[in-house]
Amino acid sequence: MRLRSLIFQFVFIGLFFLLDTAVFATSISLYEGSPTTIDSYDQEYQVGVDLFINAPSGTVYYLRGVFYRPGTSNYCGYTWNGTSWFKGPYTTNEGWKNFLAVNIASSSASTILKAKLDSDDSGCKEPGKYNFKVQRLRKIQVLAPLTRRTSRV
Repeated sequence: MRLRSLIFQFVFIGLFFLLDTAVFATSISLYEGSPTTIDSYDQEYQVGVDLFINAPSGTVYYLRGVFYRPGTSNYCGYTWNGTSWFKGPYTTNEGWKNFLAVNIASSSASTILKAKLDSDDSGCKEPGKYNFKVQRLRKIQVLAPLTRRTSRV
């Protein structure tokens, strides 16, 4: 299904972290997000992610990319995990492990995250501007904002 040209103003608004019991100092850089206009549900959005975290080498985190309309928190979209597209459910049966895995080595990890709109989700159906957010997940227990970093693509 083709959409009218959806122009996305991708704003990387911080990261929301789902953590287990420990909180680690974290920094993230998002770069080279493209494209800036998405014309169909099959079109992918891609962004580079550099994660710097004071966590032991071998720690695994899962990254989720989501789209949402400005002024809302209705997240929608799929994340490519290297094998398939996944959107959820992720709060039960360790579903978060189906997002893109990154392994911490020497306090950092780098990857390319791919995401696309969900044609079945009402939050992704309206043409217009959308924000894009990356979430870092581990064991689902606490949702707490750690950093507010904003950049425009």
